[in-house]
Amino acid sequence: MRTATLLAVFSGLLTVAYAARCAQVYSPDPPKFRHPRLDTFELWASDFTHGTKRLTEPGIYKFMEDVQFNPNRESNWYPVCTGVPQTEYCGEHGPSKAYQLGFFAGITIESEDIHVDLNGHTFSQHPEHALQQRFFALIELASQPFIPNQGPAATEGGFGSTINACRECSVTNGVLGRSSHHGIHGNGAEDFAVEKVVFEDYEVAAISCNGCKRVEIIEVEAKGTFQQIPVRATYSAARFMTIFWNAIKSHVPDGEAKTEIQAKNDALESAMQVVYAEVIDGATNHIETAEIKRQFALPEVDGMRLVDGNTYGMTFHSNGVLVGPFTTAFLGEHSPIISKDIRIADTVIKNTMGHVNEVVGYLTADGAVSVDVAGGTVRMSEIMDPETGAYVPDLLHDMRFALAYWSDPEGGNETALVYARAKKRLGTINIPIELVKWARDGEALPTEDRFMCNIDSMNHKQKGVIGLFLQQVFRAELERVVVQNTVNYGAVGSDACGNYWAQPDGHFGYTGSQVRGGAVAG
Repeated sequence: MRTATLLAVFSGLLTVAYAARCAQVYSPDPPKFRHPRLDTFELWASDFTHGTKRLTEPGIYKFMEDVQFNPNRESNWYPVCTGVPQTEYCGEHGPSKAYQLGFFAGITIESEDIHVDLNGHTFSQHPEHALQQRFFALIELASQPFIPNQGPAATEGGFGSTINACRECSVTNGVLGRSSHHGIHGNGAEDFAVEKVVFEDYEVAAISCNGCKRVEIIEVEAKGTFQQIPVRATYSAARFMTIFWNAIKSHVPDGEAKTEIQAKNDALESAMQVVYAEVIDGATNHIETAEIKRQFALPEVDGMRLVDGNTYGMTFHSNGVLVGPFTTAFLGEHSPIISKDIRIADTVIKNTMGHVNEVVGYLTADGAVSVDVAGGTVRMSEIMDPETGAYVPDLLHDMRFALAYWSDPEGGNETALVYARAKKRLGTINIPIELVKWARDGEALPTEDRFMCNIDSMNHKQKGVIGLFLQQVFRAELERVVVQNTVNYGAVGSDACGNYWAQPDGHFGYTGSQVRGGAVAG
């Protein structure tokens, strides 16, 4: 276990990566609010019964009661796009691009002059939805979770060609509770404030704001990451595998391919039903069945089950996903994608905790990491016997390899699946045929220079656990900010890729086991 406890208080001006080159350093520009006369709209639990509350009109949106987000329970927690479709979440052939991976947020703020007043109440993710929707933010500061051409896109064109981010918006006066990823997440938000909000039981970060301009975080308490996470990333990957297959199987003709994949799918779904029963209805709310526990449960450490990937208290970063390595060169104060003018005051960030686990991936011949339909990494460190080099089966990878085999012209060459893969209807699946035949037929697997280390379950570069992370930020002011009890239980990295010390991406050593109370990069 590594711990960084910054009991000291940050107070003063921090101009990230550029101050040394400036003749004079100025305080951040504050958010610009026009303060027009706005209508007030009440928010009740019933407003969230069937999905994300999309805020597209100016106004003050005021919570009138505590809300646990758990939409469409009877429809596998997904948008209903058949029969009488939910048009605000659906496209021509199913969920719209923004919602192709499910209800990614409880609230989306998609326009200007929108202010969420929690009014002393708590907005949280229901335990059922937190299990079934592992990619989620209570409040998303835009119409979609990724900027164009980013994210584990399941359709051609990604998650949408246009992102509508919030302008002149705020979240105030209450508690943002349980979330399987973020409390607040956004790309490209401008003139945004969070004031008098308590964050608790998030898994990845309380706030993650990418490419945000003129932001104030005032009198906020990030109380810490959730410490009893029911499943690891393999469960989410399994859920996406079954959702993708069930969406496309009617287009696959009866035959050997369909029979085999359906059998793998049925086995995976049966295991997931056991997970659901034991986590939601069981006496301990944890997986107890031994083999299913091996495949889907997080390890326990000091009585906790902590997130096994990069973990943060708060992050401010350039526009787009925070998945790459630490950056070493600043993009410049006039770059349109950096975050700029960030002020954090009278704020506490504590108990940011993780148990970061390295996933060893396998590289395709062209150097890409092998991934499944939703970008999940093929986990070589778990499915390759360290002594014999043979495949060690598990339900998730059996399904991954079956779908990859039958959708590959050099494999099973099932026409409908080859076409679906070419059209991205099998998402991001990219598993080379030599890896598939190693698992299915025991063929020799090329291994020289083919492993990728220092990544996680979604092929994100490992950065460990960080209380407050500023990367590609120009002008940040911290006043009376306390960061304390930042902890990483992660072990050292694998030796499968050789020496970690001199990496071309700027990382020094294996970075998954590292911990920082605060970090500034780029």
